[in-house]
Amino acid sequence: MILSAVLRTDQGEAVDLVALYPKAFASGRVGWFGQSKATVGGERYQVQVQVVRIRRDGDHGSDQVEQVDQAARPVGGSEV
Repeated sequence: MILSAVLRTDQGEAVDLVALYPKAFASGRVGWFGQSKATVGGERYQVQVQVVRIRRDGDHGSDQVEQVDQAARPVGGSEV
């Protein structure tokens, strides 16, 4: 599953759309991660979004993450 996140101004204007892909983090936890570049107020910014699974107390099992073909991932960001 691929998620998406929309970066908005406080007035609700969409500034960027970030695709989040499944990821196994170095910590051993799993979730989604995405990055992009966005222009806000005429300045360029790097955008990173991560969603990390929270383990419950006593949950020491192995996390599993969906495998996504690296070639299917877009290069660079998409501005809205």
